Amino acid sequence: MANTTEVYPSRPVRPNFTDIRTMQIFDPVVIGNSTTTDSYAHLHATGATLENGVRIKNTHTANTALISVAGLTAEGFWLTGGEEVFLEVRQLSNVYIKTIDGHSALTFIAS
Repeated sequence: MANTTEVYPSRPVRPNFTDIRTMQIFDPVVIGNSTTTDSYAHLHATGATLENGVRIKNTHTANTALISVAGLTAEGFWLTGGEEVFLEVRQLSNVYIKTIDGHSALTFIAS
């Protein structure tokens, strides 16, 4: 007699089992736009708790933006026009942005 309780994916009954046939995908928590200034500012004013991190893209073609994580001083990722970076961070409020050459427009998806 066949076991009628099995459904896809069928899982053996044992602790700490990981099924490699499926993958968890997290939906975006925050999607938004931000502009930079010549001093550090939060990427997003309210912040959020994230599962994966945040993908940031500089949509301004001429200027460069500095993306930094809290605790780093003058270190981070310089994004010129059209470039993007993914940061594995837990808190969106830990991401700071600034520019040295005017004004940059950033878009981001945090999940």
